[in-house]
Amino acid sequence: MTTKERIMEQSLRLFSTYGYHAVSVRDIADAVGIKDSSLYNHFESKQDIFNNIVMKCFKESEEYFNAHALPFSYDFDFAPYAQAETERLIRMAVGTFEYFVRDRVNNMFRKLLCMSQDSDEKAKVIYLQVYKEYPLRCIGKIMQCLMDRGEIRVRSAEQAAREFYGVPFLILSTVDDSGAAMRQIEEHVEQFLLLNRIR
Repeated sequence: MTTKERIMEQSLRLFSTYGYHAVSVRDIADAVGIKDSSLYNHFESKQDIFNNIVMKCFKESEEYFNAHALPFSYDFDFAPYAQAETERLIRMAVGTFEYFVRDRVNNMFRKLLCMSQDSDEKAKVIYLQVYKEYPLRCIGKIMQCLMDRGEIRVRSAEQAAREFYGVPFLILSTVDDSGAAMRQIEEHVEQFLLLNRIR
């Protein structure tokens, strides 16, 4: 691992634990094991480190979603999934949650964005995209597929998406143990289907 990569890794760990403003350049340099001045050979400022972390983690999230055929952008083509079996569609949604829960870097990234959204507009935009708007849009399309096929009984796909995603979003924000988080999410998914599925 290069010094630049170690700076980003340690900065992400510190920022996601203490918050951007509570971490100094000296804290980062100490965590990496270099002098403060050496840090500036790789980054212009603490803000530059933050910006690089945000863009790198955002890109890694996008690559994961694309590699696993999960929707990440608003123009994702759902047509091939319209006739997929219910279990496959639900697994697609759960697969999104699993990445958010189990990926260590993404966990830190989510905490970093959450803590930074009030003070950094870019962090706020990405936080809302990755953890609110994209999942709700994806789940809404899945719910619409299931409604169109008469497999679930809900008033609207949008409302169903909010109900389906609301509990996992809360779990993501409050449960640190990934195993416990996934068990709770899977229980919620089973309960949602039990209440809304047309037998």
